[in-house]
Amino acid sequence: MPMLSQAEFHAGVAAGHSARIKGATVTRFAPQAADLTEQVGRTIRFVFSDDSVDRMGDTLSAKGWQLDDYRQNNIALWAHDASQPPVGKGLNVGVAGNRLMGDIEFAEADLSPFADMIFRMYKGGFLNAVSVGFQPIEWRLAKDKSRPHGVDFQKQALMEISCVPVPALPSALVQARAAGIDTAPLIGWTESVLDSGDCLLVPRAEIEALRKMAGAPVTRAGRKISAATAKTLGAAHECMTAACGHIKSLTDAPDDEPDADPDDKAAEPDADDTEAATVAKAAADALAAQAEADALAAQVAQAEADAAALRARKARAMRRRLSL
Repeated sequence: MPMLSQAEFHAGVAAGHSARIKGATVTRFAPQAADLTEQVGRTIRFVFSDDSVDRMGDTLSAKGWQLDDYRQNNIALWAHDASQPPVGKGLNVGVAGNRLMGDIEFAEADLSPFADMIFRMYKGGFLNAVSVGFQPIEWRLAKDKSRPHGVDFQKQALMEISCVPVPALPSALVQARAAGIDTAPLIGWTESVLDSGDCLLVPRAEIEALRKMAGAPVTRAGRKISAATAKTLGAAHECMTAACGHIKSLTDAPDDEPDADPDDKAAEPDADDTEAATVAKAAADALAAQAEADALAAQVAQAEADAAALRARKARAMRRRLSL
């Protein structure tokens, strides 16, 4: 089941790609949606959608909502990312006047630190928007000249709801961290999305900004290694540096000592032999350190590849589940 933004749906309509948009899930953002005055425990009330004209020039008829499919799998996702566990579940979802409303009950902190972070950011006012994923059933192009290419969705099935990192989450993250909210779980999510190459419905630049504002360290090629691996690589680097320095000191040292008397049975071992042995040992140590560093780098690369493959399998499994 393809997932399209409203802009992608418009493009499909304009190009006559009926096969692409048929059966697709379309997403629509609902800014300023959270109602903290009705918060109870870990449950927050939201306006998921209304029938006003949105910034894309579209409308969704409040009377046209079909909720049976959603009620059979009432999960609340983060950023429409079905490859990750849900952050909560939707409750009391229904139409009230011209609005689709409902509650999101967020998972407990011990069950999902990520969901707890999202809940605390809504509670603190650092997040406010939500988004719905719906499957269009009946729709028509708008006849209002003030919104060319607009679409009036007259009947649609709710498929999922999502907490979303808009608007202006990067700046809000700085404030959230200052308020004591642990944003580390968001770093893991951004890195998994960036590694997979799939930025969902959020532009890659915004995902990278989220990672930075959440406090992730800046690393080469945007990747992060564990503290233990960094320590081992650092030790290997120091060993190689020391070995190379020792070799240089030996080769640069002046050869002022006289040659030993070949007839002197009690003469000390040849200094050249001693230095050669020392150089050979230092070189061997450097090679061993390099081999250890290469092995660790290979382990890191393999672990990243395995993690990416696992995320891809989870994403395919979740898409199959949502398509049933």
